[in-house]
Amino acid sequence: RLTEMHRASAAPSTVAVRLSAMQWETSLLRRPLARVQGVEAIGDPAEAAEALRRIEHEAAASGFELLVARVDLECRSAVWALEAAGFRTVDVGLTFEYDLRIAGPVHAAMPEGIALREATLDDVEPLEEAITGLFLHSYYYVCPWFSREEADMLFRAWIANCVRGVRGEQVLLATLGGAIAG
Repeated sequence: RLTEMHRASAAPSTVAVRLSAMQWETSLLRRPLARVQGVEAIGDPAEAAEALRRIEHEAAASGFELLVARVDLECRSAVWALEAAGFRTVDVGLTFEYDLRIAGPVHAAMPEGIALREATLDDVEPLEEAITGLFLHSYYYVCPWFSREEADMLFRAWIANCVRGVRGEQVLLATLGGAIAG
């Protein structure tokens, strides 16, 4: 059984494509999921496709039901290889940068009546309710492999873990009249 990380390569001289268990999602959903990494390091689409075929066979033999790969859109050969191997696009990530050396600090005006405070354990339940169905266009909701109930469960667990310090360091809440506003 594959538990941590496995390597396969199209040839001994290539960069290894790695397969690692998505432990958090697997434990919540009770279905084995794995992440494929390293495809973008293989420049030749045919070589990447061969590595993906090997990974697919090894993942199936290890009992995984879903493989997930995240690559930069700039790595066209990786995108093409993943599509050729049967992967499909279900989500696109955006990365935002703000260069403080050029723009200086952000001074956003706080809307009237809004206060910021750190979330506490008492906020977990209201935050779980608030987050349910909030990200309907995100990966877990749009991917047909997850049910709506599973997506809700994953987001509720995620926010609870963030507040408890398991997955994050600090959760800030915006409140309006003492009620959670965001």
